[in-house]
Amino acid sequence: MKFEFEWQPVLQVFIHYRPDKPHYDKMHERLQTDYAKKMKKLRQSTVEPVLGTLSIS
Repeated sequence: MKFEFEWQPVLQVFIHYRPDKPHYDKMHERLQTDYAKKMKKLRQSTVEPVLGTLSIS
């Protein structure tokens, strides 16, 4: 049995009106700054330890 799928582009979700929309907009503006981009890059480069898998049984 052969299935054929037609892929549709994913639509972006926009927040039109919500009580927290001003906070969302302010956060979005802050994340577009050079400082925020540097901090995001630094945070993504940090490797977090996984302690649960290091136990010896």
